[in-house]
Amino acid sequence: MSGNIKAFLRGFVYAAKGLWHCIRCERNFRFHMVAGAYVLYFSRFFAFEKSEYVALMLTIALVLALEAVNSAIEQAVDFICPQQNPLAGRIKDIAAGAVLVCAIFAFIIGVVLFFNPAVWGQIAQYFVSRPVSLVLLAISAVAAVLFVFGPKNKKKNQQGLNGGFMPQTKSAFIAIVGKPNVGKSSLLNKMVGEKVAIVSNKPQTTRARITGVLTRGETQLVFIDTPGLHKPRTKLSEYMVKQVKESVADVDAAVLVVEAQGEGITKAEQDLIASFEALHLPAILAINKTDLLQNKESLMARIALFANAFSFDAVFPISAQTGDNVDKLIEELSKYASPSVHFFDDDAMTDQPERVIVAEIIREKLLNNLNEEVPHGTAVVVESFKEREDGSLIDIQATIYCEKNTHKGIIIGKGGAMLKKVGSEARLEIERFLGVKINLQCWVKVKDDWRNRESLIKNFGYNNQ
Repeated sequence: MSGNIKAFLRGFVYAAKGLWHCIRCERNFRFHMVAGAYVLYFSRFFAFEKSEYVALMLTIALVLALEAVNSAIEQAVDFICPQQNPLAGRIKDIAAGAVLVCAIFAFIIGVVLFFNPAVWGQIAQYFVSRPVSLVLLAISAVAAVLFVFGPKNKKKNQQGLNGGFMPQTKSAFIAIVGKPNVGKSSLLNKMVGEKVAIVSNKPQTTRARITGVLTRGETQLVFIDTPGLHKPRTKLSEYMVKQVKESVADVDAAVLVVEAQGEGITKAEQDLIASFEALHLPAILAINKTDLLQNKESLMARIALFANAFSFDAVFPISAQTGDNVDKLIEELSKYASPSVHFFDDDAMTDQPERVIVAEIIREKLLNNLNEEVPHGTAVVVESFKEREDGSLIDIQATIYCEKNTHKGIIIGKGGAMLKKVGSEARLEIERFLGVKINLQCWVKVKDDWRNRESLIKNFGYNNQ
C-alpha cells in the first residue's frame, strides 16, 4: 500500500511540475487562467444557481486543460520535427483549433450567464462607493497584464514536463540510390556493420526498400537501401521503381552510388539527379569499387563528369568491399542529422523481421547459384518459423516460387542436387545470423507469370501499402 501511495504522490508532483511549466512558459495559458479568475471573482455579484456555477467551473477547467494539452503537443511536435514540416504544422493547428472551439463556447456561456445590465450597474456603484476596492481592482488588472504578457521561457522546448531536460539526440534518413548492381546493398551492410541486405553480382537483387540503422552516440542514421533504378518490364519492376522514387521523396539526404569504371552518365543516374534537383534534396556522390580500378587517373575524370551534372555536397571514392573511405562517408552523412528522437533502438540494425531476412538469404543463394532468367523469376516465402521448446533448434519451412515448370526443374536440379546446395548454403548463413542451429526445409512451387500478377506480388511481401 505504501508503494501505491508513493507512486500516487510522485505522479501528483509530476503533474504539479507540468502545471507550473505551463504557467511559466505559456502566455495563452496565463491569459485563460487570469480570465477565469476574473470570471469567478465577478460571479459573486450574480445570484447563480448551483448548476450554473458547476457549468462555469467546468468550462474554465476544460479551457485550461485543453491549453495545457495543446502546449504539450506543440512541444512534442517541435522536438520530433524541428524543421519545417507541413504535417507537423497541421497537427499543431488542429490542437490549437480544439482550444479555440472550447474558448468560443466558453465565451458564449459567459455571455448567457453574465448578460444582466442591472447587475453590472450595481457592480459599478459598488466600486464607485469603495475607492479602495477600485484601486485594488486597477492594481490587480495591471499585475494581470504584466503576468500574462511576460516574456516566454525560451528553453521551454528543451525541457520535459517533469522538469528534466530531453536528450539531445539527432537522426537523419538517408536514401542509398543508383542504377542496378553498383554495390548499394554492399555499402549498406558495410556502414551498418552487419549483413542486413542480400548481395549478388546479378542486377536487381534488391526488390524492396530495406532499412539499415547505425547509431553512434547521440546520432542515429537510418539508411534506406533501394532497388536499382531501371526501365520496368513487369509489374514487379514497376513496384521496384516506385520504391526508389518514394524513398528519394521521404529522406533528408541521398547517396548516389556509381561505379568507378564507366563512360558517361546512364539514363537511370540522370533521372535520379533530376529528382534531387526537383526536390532540392542534398546528395553525396559515392564512387564505388575503387579497389577494382587499375587506372586511378580515370577516377578524376569520373568525378568531374558527375560534378558538372549536379552540385553534390561531397564526393567520396569508396570501396564497399574493403571499407575504404566508408567511415569518412558516414562522418559526412552525420552532418545531415538534426535534433530528433531516435526512431529505432540504439542497438537495432534493421527494421526487417527475422522471417523476411531468412527468406532473403534463401533468395540470395538462388541468385548466386542459378543463371539467366531463372533467379529473377523466383520469390521466397517463409511459411513456418518455430523455435523448439528447449531453444536448441528453430524449424523453418520455406517455399520457393518460380514462374515455369522448366524453372522448377532447374531449381531442384538432378536428383535434388541444386535445391540441396541452395538449402545448405542458406542454412549456414541463417545459423550465423540467428545464432542458433536450424532445420531448414524448402519446397518449390510454380506460379505462372507471378511478376505480372499484383495479387501474388503483394502476397509475396512486395506491397506498396
